[in-house]
Amino acid sequence: MRSRFVFCIILLIFVLQDSFGNEVRDSVRFRDQMFEVDTIKDVVYANVTGYWDSYPDDNVDFKKLIDFMFSEHEKTNLDLKMDIYLPKGDTVASRPLIVFAHGGAFYIGDKAVKAYREWCSYFASLGYVCVSINYRLGFLKPTTVDIERCEYQAMQDAHAAFRFLVANSGKYGIDTDNIFAGGTSAGSIMMLAVAYMKNENRLESTYVDVDCGDLESSGNDFDNSFEIKGLANMWGAVYDLSILENNNVPIISFHGDADKLVPYDDGLIMKNVWGLNLVHKKMYGSYEITKKAQELGINSILYTYENQGHALHLDKDRNLNDNFYEIQSKIGDFFYKLLTEK
Repeated sequence: MRSRFVFCIILLIFVLQDSFGNEVRDSVRFRDQMFEVDTIKDVVYANVTGYWDSYPDDNVDFKKLIDFMFSEHEKTNLDLKMDIYLPKGDTVASRPLIVFAHGGAFYIGDKAVKAYREWCSYFASLGYVCVSINYRLGFLKPTTVDIERCEYQAMQDAHAAFRFLVANSGKYGIDTDNIFAGGTSAGSIMMLAVAYMKNENRLESTYVDVDCGDLESSGNDFDNSFEIKGLANMWGAVYDLSILENNNVPIISFHGDADKLVPYDDGLIMKNVWGLNLVHKKMYGSYEITKKAQELGINSILYTYENQGHALHLDKDRNLNDNFYEIQSKIGDFFYKLLTEK
């Protein structure tokens, strides 16, 4: 009788652990959602000359977009802005930073479209300071020179955003030893450049007619340095794989092997944007980036989405899909390991 009673107690303990284990275990910072989120919108981080810095693409009217593309545009003075997401009520004074840059072929996009609001809110709820940035967009002619200069100026803007945040780390509670970057498509091209590119790697087009200036000196007067601890590359690419030799930044990559806009392996980028064939140079996508990084001993992981194309995180109606949450989870795990590994 007594043995039966003991057995029942042990069985009950196992049942309770199985049913309520997730609820009773302590939440873990940077792994579990622990906080509500405060958002500081439209923080100016740089002032530049450019065409525009925002064209929200949650619901793009492509007819209006084509009309816009063939309209006359002039450069103007732009205040570049970011949205900063903070863990509400967090008493920790210094927290890791994640900066996201949206995609959109360096022509459209905005820091506050749903995907970036969701990602930033999620990571801030884990205990990060999370930021989404706007940057210079647009070019007048779809030529290699104009497109490459547009891309490079966006890279300069991303660099300016990191300098601003590091300079204001006390104000926003940022741990400058733990800085992460992420982006989709064009945003990922930018962040790969921030993590790995040096001025000597600039393309010739950035010197044509008027010198675009150094990578680290555009947009604001902050001259502080920073290092990227880890990078989330979502269907991005680089012009030159040798830039990976410049730094040792761990990379987690996501790419569809049927991507016709940014090559999964290598090929022309933006060769078919909204039905237009744009002249552009060869770039190396996530497969080649991962291969090169692993050869160099860099911690690099690639998740290949078979038979899937560009913008993996959106369905055909541009709503967030299951991939979005899977990618979010894998980025969270990757960054958590980088934060906690000895």
